[in-house]
Amino acid sequence: MNNWNPTSWPAIVKGDVEGHEFRGNQYTAGVESARSTVVAHGKETGNERVIVLDQHGGVVGDQKGHFFGATVSQEVEAKMKDPTNQLSVVHNHPAGRSLSGGDVRYLAEHPGVKSIEAVSHHGASFLAERGGKFNAKQMGEQYDRAYKNARESLLRDRDDGKVLQDDLEHMVDHATVESLGRSGKLLYSANLSGPMKDSVDKHPAEFEKAVRAAVKSAYFKKSEGNDHRRRSNKDHQRGVRQDGGVGLGAAPTTTNASSIIGQGHRSR
Repeated sequence: MNNWNPTSWPAIVKGDVEGHEFRGNQYTAGVESARSTVVAHGKETGNERVIVLDQHGGVVGDQKGHFFGATVSQEVEAKMKDPTNQLSVVHNHPAGRSLSGGDVRYLAEHPGVKSIEAVSHHGASFLAERGGKFNAKQMGEQYDRAYKNARESLLRDRDDGKVLQDDLEHMVDHATVESLGRSGKLLYSANLSGPMKDSVDKHPAEFEKAVRAAVKSAYFKKSEGNDHRRRSNKDHQRGVRQDGGVGLGAAPTTTNASSIIGQGHRSR
């Protein structure tokens, strides 16, 4: 798990984190401005806002959303689909969680997106790019398996009285994406702050156990795939998790809207 200094958000664009290239002061300024803008909007409204930047830090798209996510226009969507682009997606998560399944799927379904970042209103930040073992066709299912294993591990600890429900909710997304980072599927960096940091700091053993359980899901046998998909579909039908991300949740109702970015809805 990579923990940045909470006072140095720009580290991710200055090349201080392995795997993230230096792109210059103009890009750095654009990312800093995008972070500040989406966090200020979230604090004021309680809703998400997404800003899409080009490789020079220029704004390609800026969309206000709701608590569970924000949509982008068809024009921006087309640029995200263009593999010749290297776009960065910056958005806020009012609930303070890590990247959602929908966020991770953005990297799989939008080859023009180089990185996706979520920032919380407590100063936390979560960034993901494609890792060396990234597989666009499998990423959605890999995330679902990892999330399922991480959540089940934390649920057992909750039932044993080791963690509270709030701690589980704070840690499960971070543990899921951390596992994808450790297995080489993503380049993932997290700067923890606020309630999530408190939960991880209070329960390091339980968090680590959840991450390891999720990492194991990366090595399941192919013959288990259909069984997992059946279990996963049943979980979604029971409302274990409804994600507002790409391919899940309600479709946008506006005619010029496209994919949904955001933390999604979690049923407790």
